[in-house]
Amino acid sequence: MWKKMPALLLVFSLAFNAAFLAVWARKKQPPPPPTQDPPATPRHRPSAARRPHLRDGRRWWDRLEVSDEQKTRLEESHRGLQRKTEELRRRARTHSEQLYKLLEAEPADVDAILAEQEAIDRIEKEQREAVVEQMLETRRILTPEQREAWLSMMRDFRGRRRSRGPGATSERSRPPIESGQTPQGERPEGGRPPQTAPQGGE
Repeated sequence: MWKKMPALLLVFSLAFNAAFLAVWARKKQPPPPPTQDPPATPRHRPSAARRPHLRDGRRWWDRLEVSDEQKTRLEESHRGLQRKTEELRRRARTHSEQLYKLLEAEPADVDAILAEQEAIDRIEKEQREAVVEQMLETRRILTPEQREAWLSMMRDFRGRRRSRGPGATSERSRPPIESGQTPQGERPEGGRPPQTAPQGGE
């Protein structure tokens, strides 16, 4: 388990940064010319913090036949991580918007840019730590048999993700690692700045 954890965290970090770059590029694109039929509004995707469900609509822990007490503890853990995630997203959004403004300003304030990036890095670190904390809490709640089934679900998810290639994580196949992690590819509020940003950060 612990040997695989760095790989999981790397996946989260890469997805976090890819989302940032995607949003940056989208902000830089000129608005499309008006047409007679405007494009459809993209469907909102609820975050995993609000949607810890599997393809069949059940919460992932329902597959483990948890007791009522375990279910209560897991749901409380989910709600706690949801609150933490929402707060981290709010903070990341604030720093991200400020970073956009600084990167577009002339002349560039390098110290201010790096300070905002460092703040975003710290938030990203807190997000990873929150994931690990809930993984540890989940381990404590589950029995050894349930824990093995949970780990098997994670391995299956990672295998499906690798088979689809980078960035192919679907909304219906979220990893049962933790129920409150902000979904991969849906974090426009934070991440690393574009490659054109001044170097010298962490």
